[in-house]
Amino acid sequence: MIKQPTILIIDDEKTIRDSFAMYLEDYGYQIRVAENGRVGLEMFEQEHPDLVLVDLRMPEIGGIEVLSRISKELSPHTPLIVFSGTGNITDAIIALRSGAWDYVLKPVEDLSILIYRIEESLEKARLIQENQNFQENLLQMVAEKTQELTESEKRFRTIAENIPGGTLIVGTDRHIRDVNAATCKLTGYTRDELIGQPCDIICPSESTLNGCLVWKNEQDDFRGIYTTLKTKDKGERIIIKNISKIEFEGKTWILENFQDITKRIEMEKQLHRQEQLAAVGQLASGIAHDFRNLLSTIILYAQLSQRLPDLPQTLTENLENIVNESYKATDLIQQILDFSSRSIIKQQPLDLSAFTNDVLDILKRVIPENIHLNLKTGPQTYIVNADSGRMQQAITNLAINSRDAMPEGGALSFTFSRIETIPEELPPVADMPPGKWVYLTVSDTGIGMTEEVQKHLFEPFFTTKNAEEGTGLGLAQVYGIIRLHKGFIRVESELGTGTTFHIYLPLYEKKTEEKDAKAKETSHTPLLGQGETILLAEDKATLREASQSLLESLGYQVLTAKDGDEALTICQSHQVDLVITDLIMPKMGGKELAIELMKILPQLKVLIITGHALRADDINSFQKTNFAGIIHKPFTLDNFSQIVGEALGKGR
Repeated sequence: MIKQPTILIIDDEKTIRDSFAMYLEDYGYQIRVAENGRVGLEMFEQEHPDLVLVDLRMPEIGGIEVLSRISKELSPHTPLIVFSGTGNITDAIIALRSGAWDYVLKPVEDLSILIYRIEESLEKARLIQENQNFQENLLQMVAEKTQELTESEKRFRTIAENIPGGTLIVGTDRHIRDVNAATCKLTGYTRDELIGQPCDIICPSESTLNGCLVWKNEQDDFRGIYTTLKTKDKGERIIIKNISKIEFEGKTWILENFQDITKRIEMEKQLHRQEQLAAVGQLASGIAHDFRNLLSTIILYAQLSQRLPDLPQTLTENLENIVNESYKATDLIQQILDFSSRSIIKQQPLDLSAFTNDVLDILKRVIPENIHLNLKTGPQTYIVNADSGRMQQAITNLAINSRDAMPEGGALSFTFSRIETIPEELPPVADMPPGKWVYLTVSDTGIGMTEEVQKHLFEPFFTTKNAEEGTGLGLAQVYGIIRLHKGFIRVESELGTGTTFHIYLPLYEKKTEEKDAKAKETSHTPLLGQGETILLAEDKATLREASQSLLESLGYQVLTAKDGDEALTICQSHQVDLVITDLIMPKMGGKELAIELMKILPQLKVLIITGHALRADDINSFQKTNFAGIIHKPFTLDNFSQIVGEALGKGR
């Protein structure tokens, strides 16, 4: 049975120690915990863990001293990861210089990132140890066989050809003495093409004689060096290598052994980019929620004014313009929420290839005739669990983006296939789990993009167009919609060649017969009340006042509360027919209020107002109460009156 790695967690906060320990134990790691640096160092010397997670600031012995003691005295090759809540760049630099391998900020919002950092550090340690073991074994074999050159070379060739990494031997004249098959495969050269050539044919400047670390620093070896390797096709591969100076046949040689880590580095960059976009999305979601509250107030007051009798024509038109422009602002907020992956969606099984064909038929009206649209599918089905409205928006945004990149015309292709990712292989996109995926590529023959543009492509409000030509939200919205459906997206582009978006969505395999539901017809005439008493709980004063005016204009008696605590008190002292509460409020939120009301007034129904997408656990909590429905911000007079009326048992 394979022994699982042991992780030592050193932190003076018990809750953090316990939560990290529980999470990591679920992933199969063996966990040891220490409440301070002194105890942590004692446990390290006794148990020799495979990795250490250490807090930066602790009493008695702080994280910096723990790092220094372990990295310089006890075990230089043990991975050390620091976590800290300060966010101070100086702290990060000092920690890394003191021996830390990585640095993680507290609180860790997404613990999967911590798992990724741990696995990355353990893998690096394994590679360094593997390379070191190989160097030691190789040097020992060379030393033992110097008496018989032919036999020595034969043995060396057998070993070198069968190790997983590349091997390179360079003489003091800067020329390559020997290479193994892995080096040839990685560089694209044959062995004959490399032997006898100057080493800079494949090595960067720091590996040549004048810049080589072994010669330059007069040391015999270096471990775990990150560098690059040139290839025959003018490309580069990122490698981690060990360099050693060896004596053989009375001559001095440089022996290099390396592993190709290009794909791993690319995965790290993608993951870092996803973390950046997630942070921007969290900020954007908060801003969008605030704007939804403001728009709800604007729309309600405008619609209340529209109901006044004998309005002048000019004022009527002005109010209509206010409402219409507010709806446009609502659409803009929807794009921001799509980017942040916090939109409210209704998913159902969807044949994405057939659906895309229907969308392209509609898009032919806005795509010029000099752009050839092409849809390619295979014999398989491409079913995903998706919100058709959001998917149509994503496909439309991608098509419009490609259209704008081909002012002189060209080709736009949508190609469907299916792939399966497995744990043993690196996925196409960082953090993409194993499973079956519908794989869609959207390719154009347009002007392409620079690498710098690609770095910022999915950021909200980033655009290379003029201000009047776009908001810079189109591709940000696509990114958010794909992530909202638990999918992944990446882009490849080259100036003058074109652009390809690679989209991966989880394959939906459940065999169910779907039926189209008829849309519920709603009247534009508001449902009126008959003097029922409604308690309205909303912490935003302007929205509370506007909603109160609206309810009173519909014929209801209204009691108001600024938070859940006040609402609960009012319900206990007044006869209330319905409670309408905002989801997020100070002191006591809407979910907690509904739960408490269920205990004391089990027949009293509750409507929830929110501008956020509700999580599954929120919905489950509501189902255990007298939950009567959701009112999404921003709401209008008609849909507000309709939902309230239905909650009170009224109907059309």
